[in-house]
Amino acid sequence: MEKIKRFFRELKPLAAQGGLSRGRLIASFCVSRFLHGASWDNFRVLEMYRMNGAGKRKVYTYRRQKKISDFLNRDARPEDLRALMDKNAFNTQFAAFVKREWYDSAAPDREKLTRFLRDNETFLEKPILSSQGKGIELRRASDITDEDAFFREISEKKVILEGFIRQHPALSEINPTSVNTIRLITARYGDDVHVIHGGGLRCGGRDAFVDNFHSGGCAYPIDVETGIVDGPGTSLGSKTRILRHPSTGKVMPGFQIPNWDDVLRTVVGAARAAKNVGYIGWDVAVLPDGCELIEANVNYPGTNIVQLDGFTALEQVRAFMKEHVAGQWH
Repeated sequence: MEKIKRFFRELKPLAAQGGLSRGRLIASFCVSRFLHGASWDNFRVLEMYRMNGAGKRKVYTYRRQKKISDFLNRDARPEDLRALMDKNAFNTQFAAFVKREWYDSAAPDREKLTRFLRDNETFLEKPILSSQGKGIELRRASDITDEDAFFREISEKKVILEGFIRQHPALSEINPTSVNTIRLITARYGDDVHVIHGGGLRCGGRDAFVDNFHSGGCAYPIDVETGIVDGPGTSLGSKTRILRHPSTGKVMPGFQIPNWDDVLRTVVGAARAAKNVGYIGWDVAVLPDGCELIEANVNYPGTNIVQLDGFTALEQVRAFMKEHVAGQWH
């Protein structure tokens, strides 16, 4: 029901933006949905209403991604997927790629909590299983006046406490209130890992402490070979492409992401370490001296932000599949 309400709420302004009647826009979405497998967000963010049939066939839509993701993750057991989606399990399995301190409320330890609060004045409280930034709270140790009560409170919740990341100063200059992260998608078969061209730099909106689309953030396309932002960005609420970040006014095209070689090494290494899961979206924070993984996204991680600078992702992934699994996948 909420999705239907959102559809009709966003229909009129999108029709005005595209210069179409609402009827023509609905017809265009139906074609995109049923012939090409587009989600509403694919259709809207990637402006599929401006495309002809040939253009729509190039888009890496939800259904096309699901088909490839389901194949590459076909051997994944429930525990393999949970190790990626459960934030406590993720930090444990990928400890080599995680540098921040964290506290697991599912394994209550009063002394560990005391040390965590002592060492992390600012921290995030996150539901163990969550997406789109839902349920994340920014906390401060100095606000906790009764540590025993706080210990009992979080021991009853399914949450993880994580130290607030000190990102590279160049990323803070874009939006200082949030950790601005990289989204990269990897396809793996055996030890061969392909990083899909067209990653995204996700930046929080004004005064936001999380960086995702659904919390008012915006995303900019990245040239994966160089780590340079190579075009204007977008957000869920934007009617135009975004050249300057709304919070600081920083011009984004041409921005060089620091430590880019380390970012690529990290996602390739993590992809090889993921058990039985071959298709993953990774969120990476850039630090003054390297980078670290924030989390992984499975079950069709969004492709919108890896297509903001063009539509080569589908072609790349199909080439990867043809090279490795020709005859097994159609």
